[in-house]
Amino acid sequence: MTGKQFGKLTVIARAENSNSGKARWKCLCSCGVEKTICGEHLRSGAIKSCGCRAQFAEKPKAERHPYYATWKNMKARCNNPRNSAYTNYGGRGIKVCPEWAADFWTFVKDMGPKPDPAYSLDRIDCDGDYCPKNCRWASPTTQSRNKRVRLSNTTKIKGVCKRGKRYKAVIGVKGKIVNLGTFANIKDAEKARKDAEA
Repeated sequence: MTGKQFGKLTVIARAENSNSGKARWKCLCSCGVEKTICGEHLRSGAIKSCGCRAQFAEKPKAERHPYYATWKNMKARCNNPRNSAYTNYGGRGIKVCPEWAADFWTFVKDMGPKPDPAYSLDRIDCDGDYCPKNCRWASPTTQSRNKRVRLSNTTKIKGVCKRGKRYKAVIGVKGKIVNLGTFANIKDAEKARKDAEA
């Protein structure tokens, strides 16, 4: 038996028999743990690891994928009224396209790899659904600048608000709000904001 492999286990030496007289063997699991196991359990395939295999088997392969939490949270925001973000997503009519809702691996294929680990899922049109044409991996800066216009903003232009008879333009940079100036004309304020984005 020494040197033989059974699943993730490699037999390294003979061990003392069990109390009932059955042959036992010292085995090394591919995860690095040593364990003594009855020979009949190895040969029958009843035991194939030190236990780590069983731990991993508790979760389907998809749940160990780095994008799984993103996919799961995306669906929860749109479908679960108990989710804290539901009001701003499902409550506004935002949906997940049928292909993504039904299959995690389709979502992974359509989105492709992240350009950087800090990037996260972003909808290009904040009022549009989660679907291949409207989603991308975006940096934190892009995410913060792509938020929908607040209902309290009467100009309906991102980063531009009215202050008395003038218009103030601002932009977020690394978590801080930068004042771009005040303008007599709303078009000038909008241009200042777009120039700053560029």
